Amino acid sequence: RVLRARAARESVSHVAQASTGGQVANDTAAVSAPPPAKAPARAKRAKRSAEDSGTASAAAPAAEEQSRSAKSLKKDKGQSAGQKSAGAGPPTVASLHPDGRYRCGWPKEDALYLEYHDTEWGVPTRGDQEIFERIALEGFQAGLSWITILRRREGFRQAFHNFDIDRVAAMTDSDVTRLLADTRIIRNKAKILATVKNAGIIRDMRAAGESISDLVWSFMPSTPERQQADSAFRWIVTTAHSDALSAALRGRGFAFVGSTTMYAMMQAIGMVNDHAPGCFRRAELAISVGD
Repeated sequence: RVLRARAARESVSHVAQASTGGQVANDTAAVSAPPPAKAPARAKRAKRSAEDSGTASAAAPAAEEQSRSAKSLKKDKGQSAGQKSAGAGPPTVASLHPDGRYRCGWPKEDALYLEYHDTEWGVPTRGDQEIFERIALEGFQAGLSWITILRRREGFRQAFHNFDIDRVAAMTDSDVTRLLADTRIIRNKAKILATVKNAGIIRDMRAAGESISDLVWSFMPSTPERQQADSAFRWIVTTAHSDALSAALRGRGFAFVGSTTMYAMMQAIGMVNDHAPGCFRRAELAISVGD
């Protein structure tokens, strides 16, 4: 009887310990459980807010393509960045689109981006007002993707008087305050102020008989450097020429004109032809370099 009583007490003790241990395990699991995932809507709102304020992190078209090419290069060792052999002949980094044309990869299938790629990007552009617009928009693009700016370009034109240099240079603090509430543009105060400031500098240049268009184009590379050979093509984001252009503009007081921003502008206004080998626009805008 004594042995049976002792065994019964031990059994009760073990059951109690197991119950307590299970509760502890449950409590521990509850404490260590990850928090619920944030709602997708909240993430989308945060992304839109970052883009609207000009703080999202992205890049200009060719810079986006360079990033993708760098990842591809890890898989395709022995080839130039972004390049894959297309049988006999030069390598290509162009993509085949449903319309049967080969294009640079960065427009993807976005209709607005495709139109921009096919009709604007790389076309020689001159004129003080045209170059001022490009400097302004490239400045607003800093930290964002170009498609974000492209989708708002008409809003920018309306907000900044179609980039009329004298009218933008004359903008006041009240105009800046108004623009900070204008949802058609990127509402980044530093970039808005820089645009007004840059317009003032260009206005003063013109009063002194100078041209911002002529100044920018004076940094055009020599012919052999304006278009990379097909066999040596790679996506780049800065060059010695964009470094020099950036330094010259900064020396005059311009803002948001870093070397990467200036190279993106050089590509866009046709100072260089960076359409990828195989892209139909590369041939249409070809610069004779003896490839």
